[in-house]
Amino acid sequence: MEDAVFARQERSHAELRESEQRYRTLFDLGPVAVYACDASGVIQNFNRRAAELWGREPALGDTDERFCGSFKMFRPDGSFMPHAQCPMAQVVSGKITEVRDGEVHIERPDGSSVTVIVNIRPLKNERGEVTGAVNCFYDITQRKRAEEQLRESATKFSDSDRRKTEFLGMLAHELRS
Repeated sequence: MEDAVFARQERSHAELRESEQRYRTLFDLGPVAVYACDASGVIQNFNRRAAELWGREPALGDTDERFCGSFKMFRPDGSFMPHAQCPMAQVVSGKITEVRDGEVHIERPDGSSVTVIVNIRPLKNERGEVTGAVNCFYDITQRKRAEEQLRESATKFSDSDRRKTEFLGMLAHELRS
């Protein structure tokens, strides 16, 4: 009887190790940046892509760096966003229930910046209390640049159309005269 119980426990442990290995591989190799914080906002883990987008690797468990591993953050309007007011802080504190497709601008220590879309979900215990949160985010910098170029092109095109219309109007007036 004890042998059967021991064998089940061993199988359960092996299945748990395999599950953890699959999770770790997905977490580390995925193209999306992922990190998790505990209820106080201390970063518990992050993947390689998160460190690439942040431009740095924060120290895990460092209580001086809370809510995000980025150097500096800014809102879409360009205003500075303290880490204590970032979307992760709001989810962990319960001020908001989650974030879907929120835009944040990250400034890296080297001065470069990226624009990312964040999706944050709380982690809860069996009593429904928030124990932390997970943020999955991805880079949309190229898309934002393309959108800006399209806006600039549209503005140039409309200016050109306006000048052509004015010229044709003036030409028609001169021909009538």
